[in-house]
Amino acid sequence: MKFSVLILLVCLLTACASGGNHDTCTYRERDLTVAYDQRTYWCIPGDRR
Repeated sequence: MKFSVLILLVCLLTACASGGNHDTCTYRERDLTVAYDQRTYWCIPGDRR
């Protein structure tokens, strides 16, 4: 029982530590003529403002 709890804690800690997936995209709207909730976005990679 203690071993499985230890394994679970290790898995949770590594999941939190590896969450450094930094998004380098700046999102811009594709079409401003549609309704706000139907807009889609382009990813502009490396453009960090």
